[in-house]
This record gives sequence, C-alpha cells and structure tokens, in this order.
Amino acid sequence: MRPLLVTALALTIFGALAAYERFVDTLPEQIHTSEESAPAAGKFSVELTLSFDAAKDDFALENQPAVVVRMAGRDLIREEEPLTAGRPLRAEDVAGIVQGQNAFFVRAVPAQDFMGRPCAARLRIFRDDDVIGENTLWSPPGGLVVGELVLNVE
Repeated sequence: MRPLLVTALALTIFGALAAYERFVDTLPEQIHTSEESAPAAGKFSVELTLSFDAAKDDFALENQPAVVVRMAGRDLIREEEPLTAGRPLRAEDVAGIVQGQNAFFVRAVPAQDFMGRPCAARLRIFRDDDVIGENTLWSPPGGLVVGELVLNVE
C-alpha cells in the first residue's frame, strides 16, 4: 500500500509541475517600451525627497546603502551616510530618459525612530529645471521604502 501511495504522490507532484510549466509558456511576453522609445530632448535631473530620516541598516547581511535610486541598472542616487527628512537628493544630467514611460527603482531604509510608521519617498523628474513628473512611494509601517516608480515623459 505504501509504494502505491508514494507513486501516486510523485505522479501528482510531477503532474502539477508539468501543468505549471505549460501555463507559464502560455503567458504573453512582457513588452519593454522604454528600450525602443526615442530619447527625450532636454537636460534631465532626478530628485528624491524622503519624509523620514534614513540610515543604513546595521543588521543587514549585505552592505547596502541608506538610499539608492536606479534606472536601467545604474545608480543615479546612492547615499551611504544618514540623511535627514526633507533634504532633497538630486542627480544632474541624467542620461537615458526616453519619451514615454521611465522606470526607477527606489530603496530607502528608515532610521530606527521612523520604523513604526508609514514612510514616503517622492521622486521628481526635471527637464531644464522644470518639473515634468513626480510620483510617491509609500512603505507599510515598519517596512523599507522599496519599489518601482514609473514616470511618463512626453
């Protein structure tokens, strides 16, 4: 009886795995519009403003910065030192901004005093010192501010 039960269990597991693989193959391909879009004209800057004090995580397993903003795999803003709330961090002459959607990865670690409440990070994009887009990322209470912000440039 036990060998029959083990065989049935193994067939169930392998059948579920095969069904999942077939399902994944039917999903549509992701479309990356930013890679095919034309570069936008102008001189661009990106600014990040935090609603909380940020600091490196002393208990992290890896050496992560207090704040990082990335676009297309390259760091635009990276801050290792503690930051105070409301102090804008700005990256000038940002290359690679395209017409259409531009995705930015934002990660900020709240200081210990701010861990129990929701925190926000506002990202603004400037063209020739004029704000052309902004978006805000919120964290749950006690969590990191981490995620992707998408800003549209026309």
